[in-house]
Amino acid sequence: MFNSLSYFWGETFRSLFRNRFMAIASVLTVTLSMFILGIFLSAVLNINHMASYLENQVEMTVYLKDGLTTDQVMGVGKYLKAQPGMKDIKFTNKDEAMKEFRERMGDQQGLLDAINGNPLPASYAMSFQTPEQLKAAAEVVAKYQGVETVQYGKDIIEQLYKVAQVIRISGIVLIIFLAGAELFIISNTIRLTVFARRREIQIMKYVGATNGFIR
Repeated sequence: MFNSLSYFWGETFRSLFRNRFMAIASVLTVTLSMFILGIFLSAVLNINHMASYLENQVEMTVYLKDGLTTDQVMGVGKYLKAQPGMKDIKFTNKDEAMKEFRERMGDQQGLLDAINGNPLPASYAMSFQTPEQLKAAAEVVAKYQGVETVQYGKDIIEQLYKVAQVIRISGIVLIIFLAGAELFIISNTIRLTVFARRREIQIMKYVGATNGFIR
C-alpha cells in the first residue's frame, strides 16, 4: 500500500515537471477564473446589501389634524402600530416640531418670531420592513380619522423598489453566467491537459493500465 502511494506521488510530480508549462497554464487559468468569479460575487453581494440598506432608510410621516385630544392622538398611534410590516414609529408633538424647525433654520430663526402661535402639526414618523408595505400602509392611513396628510416620497419609493429589483435579478443572472463560464473553463482546461498527454495515456493503456490508474 505504501509503495503504491509512493509510486503514485512520484509519478504525479514527475508528470507535472515534464509538463510544467501546461500545468502552470492550467493552474493560472483556473485560479484567475475563480478570482474573477469571487470579485463579481463580492460586488453583487455588496450592491444587494446597499440596496437593502437604502430600502430600510425610507420613512413615512403621518401629520395629524389640529385640535385632537390626547386620547385621539394615542388612538391614531395605536392604529399606526398595527400596520403590517411596521418596524419603528416615533411621535413628535407640536412643540418638538417647532423646536426642530428652529434648529434647521439656523441663523434665520428670527423670522419665526413674526408667526403667531405654532402652525406646525404633530406627527408620527414610521419605517417599514419593505417599500411595498410602506406604500400599502400610506394608502390606508391617509383615510384614517384624525390624519391630515401622509408624506413618504411616492416617486422615490417606486424608483427605489424598481432599482433594487433590477440589481437583485441582474446579480443572480450574472452569478449564474459566471459560474457556468467557470465550469466551462475548468472543463476545457482538463480536456487540453488530457489532449497534451494523449500519447502518454495511450502508451499506459497499451501496457495494461486501468482508467483508475491513469486518472
